[in-house]
Amino acid sequence: MKRILFLFMLIIHLPAYSQQMGSISGKIVDAENIPIGFASVYLTSSKDSATVINGDITDKTGSFVITNIPFREYVVHFRFIGFVNHQQIVLLNDASKNIDLGTITLKQDVIVLNSVEVTAFRNLIEKTDEGIIVNASENLTQIGGTAADLMKNMPGVQV
Repeated sequence: MKRILFLFMLIIHLPAYSQQMGSISGKIVDAENIPIGFASVYLTSSKDSATVINGDITDKTGSFVITNIPFREYVVHFRFIGFVNHQQIVLLNDASKNIDLGTITLKQDVIVLNSVEVTAFRNLIEKTDEGIIVNASENLTQIGGTAADLMKNMPGVQV
């Protein structure tokens, strides 16, 4: 009786182990054929684009590989800051288990690039050969305060 029960349980679980899996790979570059590293690549179902099924991030050469993907139709999304999002429909089945998408070229998003502003701040405290310099103008909490107020907030100083 135990052998029959064991055989029955084994047969029930076989479909779960025999699920067909595939992979999707490719490379992402810009218009000048320069690889885009650390771009997001993710899969959604073609029927439900809100749920992410699997994904990867490109390496420094722009390459990616997404493995262990069940057979069905997917939408592959490619995203990176400063570039227009790109999508591609892919069908994984017995005939195409391992799909190589080749080289995907992302176009620059001119609108996003025009709105970038780079700013820099000096350090509040700088250590030099002559000693320690406190840049009071960089301390926004001390605007309108006195030198004594500034010194009270410095580490290692007692007023």
